[in-house]
Amino acid sequence: ASPCGCGRTLIRMKKVAGRTDEMVTINGVSFFPSQIEHIFSQIWGVEPRSCLEIDRRGNQDIVNILVKVSEKIFFDEMKKLQDLKSKVEREIYQDLGISVKVKLVEPDSFARETKGKRVIDKRESS
Repeated sequence: ASPCGCGRTLIRMKKVAGRTDEMVTINGVSFFPSQIEHIFSQIWGVEPRSCLEIDRRGNQDIVNILVKVSEKIFFDEMKKLQDLKSKVEREIYQDLGISVKVKLVEPDSFARETKGKRVIDKRESS
């Protein structure tokens, strides 16, 4: 490693992504929900806050993400909504390496569907 301007030669740590008890592991890939929120903050039309629903079918973990559509946009065409959904799924796969299913929800319906939780892990109960 090349030395820092201050002369230090130790490796510099990245910013802490989250608490270890918030870490989620899907099919061997570990990530923090805050990483997904960061991805959403880069996509126009969706709100950063989301809810992950994790379930298991056989040996495979299945991830459904409830994503708030921004109040700034309104698409009356299914094609545009499908394109937005595909973009979100693609960005998550490219950044984190996990396949997810995205469900777009209205911002006001979000609290009712998730009851305020960010991660709903149904694997433990099955």
